[in-house]
Amino acid sequence: MKKLIIAALAALMLAPMMGMAQDADAAKPKKVQLKAQGYTDVEKAKVEAMKNEVPILTLVILDGDEKSALLKKYLLSNKLFKAFAAQNCTLLVLKGKKAAKGGGVDMAAFKKVREFIEANVMDEAAKDEKPDNLRFYPSAFMMSSDASKKLVHLPKYNPELGFGAWAMDVTAKLDQAGVKPVVSPALKKAMEDPQPDIKAKPAKKK
Repeated sequence: MKKLIIAALAALMLAPMMGMAQDADAAKPKKVQLKAQGYTDVEKAKVEAMKNEVPILTLVILDGDEKSALLKKYLLSNKLFKAFAAQNCTLLVLKGKKAAKGGGVDMAAFKKVREFIEANVMDEAAKDEKPDNLRFYPSAFMMSSDASKKLVHLPKYNPELGFGAWAMDVTAKLDQAGVKPVVSPALKKAMEDPQPDIKAKPAKKK
């Protein structure tokens, strides 16, 4: 009887400690290796994200748009970005195009992902604006693994500040959203000493 009481007391004492250990494990980022080049199909991205229990990093770019071209050149082709995506999230890249007239976005070009774009492309500052407003593009946001909920809208990529500065903002936003990113030594170094991709344009003389 005495042994049973001791065993029961020991179990009661260990239970909170086991719970704390489980919580700590849940808070740690999982080590995964995902498809670095990403997907262009929402459903295929969901399969990988749900299998690995990671969020979906969605980038929305436009053909014929200068800012989208810069993002493709300096972010999507960046080795550190590819490594970051492969360790932290499923990458989803959706492509549309500018409207032929009016300076907006041709939403019909998104075809079967139009509803998904319209529901998520606008940032927190949007009020009475519409998703065909060019200011929202290119766009970056993090979705839940089943693509049903936007977790956080990510900052615009600025090649005059470079990848390190963008990554610093992104990791901070992910932390705020409860997503603990894996930060490699190389990524940490880039964030500590951000370098521009292109030089800032000189200010125009008045």
